[in-house]
Amino acid sequence: YYNYKYKYHLHLNFNLKYQLSYGFKHFNPQSSDFESLLISVSEAQYDNPSQNAQNDDSIVGKTLVMNLLDQSFEIFAKGFRNHQGIAVKEKIIFATDHGPKGGDELNRVYNNSNYGWPKASYGVAYKRKNLEYLKSHIENGFKEPEFVFLSAIGISQLIFVPEEFDKSWDNSILITSLNGKSIYRVRFETK
Repeated sequence: YYNYKYKYHLHLNFNLKYQLSYGFKHFNPQSSDFESLLISVSEAQYDNPSQNAQNDDSIVGKTLVMNLLDQSFEIFAKGFRNHQGIAVKEKIIFATDHGPKGGDELNRVYNNSNYGWPKASYGVAYKRKNLEYLKSHIENGFKEPEFVFLSAIGISQLIFVPEEFDKSWDNSILITSLNGKSIYRVRFETK
């Protein structure tokens, strides 16, 4: 669903059997029941970022947990520019996020964490010479990305590689690229 200013992604995946939109799984950080799901709300304005991602009164730039029983929601994490994909495995959440020019990110998303947008990014402004971002996330009180693509790949969807695929691909994530029309593999040393 798109409107003139914000892009809304609904991420859900019912028990990894049926994928809708960008693929996601019901998720409740407090239980193993399928009573809630994650939703991301993005704002991707080129060289005119708002402060919505840091404003707790706004849902923009956030990953939200929505209760399916009563349709209430709460902020799970904040400080995102433009989520493109979210994947969950055993309550581990990874998300891809378009940075500004360069700076596409792979983030492990933790509850109550702040990922820095629009204050921190490894990307640069598209055209505005006076727009600069803090480079170190952690030194400025934000969560560091797990991985950053400094040359923009047009980061998109991601999936956990199923364990039954091949033993040598355990602990791997596949990330798709809009810009390079490529698939990237990220392998983690531990789960």
